[in-house]
Amino acid sequence: MGKFLEAVNNIHGTGLGKLITKKSDRITAKNRNRGKLWALHRKFEKTDPAKSARILEKNLSRKAENPRQLKEEGLSGFMFVSPLECFQTHKV
Repeated sequence: MGKFLEAVNNIHGTGLGKLITKKSDRITAKNRNRGKLWALHRKFEKTDPAKSARILEKNLSRKAENPRQLKEEGLSGFMFVSPLECFQTHKV
């Protein structure tokens, strides 16, 4: 699974499934942890506003994640394209 075979027996995308799974698992774990931090942020908003602000600033910023997301955007775009569009080099 995860391979695409052309009519001329060219194989494309070997290991693609593992790559996509690895990326998806990383994003899921990251967002799960961010959800927990958001809950802590909301919990401390009234009782300890300084702590709440620190959680928001230091742990919930997108400073590191945005560049990574831009770098991986090519793979994301590739995931939602049909196999024929991915490897079509020219029209006959």
